[in-house]
Amino acid sequence: MISSTLKVGDKFTDLNRTFEVLSVVEPGVYISKCVKVEQIEFATNEPVKKEEAKEESQLDSFNKYTKTEINRLNVSELEKVCDQLGLEKGTGTAMKKAIIEKLGL
Repeated sequence: MISSTLKVGDKFTDLNRTFEVLSVVEPGVYISKCVKVEQIEFATNEPVKKEEAKEESQLDSFNKYTKTEINRLNVSELEKVCDQLGLEKGTGTAMKKAIIEKLGL
């Protein structure tokens, strides 16, 4: 489980991936980016190809947003999420719609 006291710049791991906290939405809810992917070996001892970490920002896997949570965010929080996801800022409604679409919710 990820600590609820991480700060911007802190790193944490999820399985074979290392993430860096880009911003803290609220305690225990972070916007982060994947900075490293480690190689995993399976029982066959054939290694999985190592993939380059995507620099694209993403919500970390322990704190996924739901549609309801996105719809409850205020404009400044929506703007932060839009920045991290590379989305255009606009009205609150437009940003919510864009975020929900980008995350496939």
